[in-house]
Amino acid sequence: NLAEILQQIGNVPMSNQSGGLLGIGATPDLGGYGVNASSNSLVLVDGIRINPIDSSIAPLNSVPVSAIERIEIINGGASVQYGNNATGGVINIITKEGGKQSSQGSLTYGSFGTVIGDASIRTRQDNTSVLISVNSSKTNGWRENSDALSNSFKGRLTHHLGVNDAVFIEASSYHAQASSPYSILNAEVGKGNIYFGDTYQKGNGIVQDGSSARAGVTKSIAQNF
Repeated sequence: NLAEILQQIGNVPMSNQSGGLLGIGATPDLGGYGVNASSNSLVLVDGIRINPIDSSIAPLNSVPVSAIERIEIINGGASVQYGNNATGGVINIITKEGGKQSSQGSLTYGSFGTVIGDASIRTRQDNTSVLISVNSSKTNGWRENSDALSNSFKGRLTHHLGVNDAVFIEASSYHAQASSPYSILNAEVGKGNIYFGDTYQKGNGIVQDGSSARAGVTKSIAQNF
C-alpha cells in the first residue's frame, strides 16, 4: 500500500495513531510532529490537496497503487508556497495520464485471510486515451477486532490536442475501514490468552469514504515545455 511505499522506499516516517492494518489511518510524519503529523504534512494528488479541512488524516488509500506514476517529496517547511499543513513538508502523488498503452494486474494472498488485488488498464485510440485503475484489499487481522478493508478506483479520459496539449475528465472514489485491536485491561493480563480477554472500547476504529470528479485542460506555455 501507499503508506508502505512512502516508508520503505521514500524513507518517510509514518504515524498511525489508529493502528489500522493495510496502511489505513497512517499519515506521513515529515518533521517528526508525532500526534500532530496530519496537521503538518501536506499530501497532494496531482497538485490537489487531500488533507481534510479539519486537519484529520489524509486518506492515502484513496489512490490505487497501479495509478501512481511517481511521488515527489519535499522535506522541510513549505508553507510559503503550499499554504497550511505544509510545515513539515509536502508529498505530491503524480498519477498516470493514460497516454501509453499498457495493462497490469496482481493478486496477492497471505496469512490471516489477507487478499490484495490491484489492476490498471491504459489504452489509446487515435487521440483519445483511457486509464482505469482499481485496488481492493482485505484482511482478517492477526487478532480479534483487527480486520481491515480498502477499495479504491480512479478513471481518466483524455483527448490529446497536440504534443503537450490535452483536455481531460477524471473521477475517483474510495472506501476504507479498519477496526482497532483495542486495549486490554490490566486485570486481564496474564489470564489465559490475553489477546481475547475482556476488552475496553472494543469495536472502535476508523472509516474513510470519499469521491471526486474534475475536468481540465493542459497546455504548453512554450515550445520546449
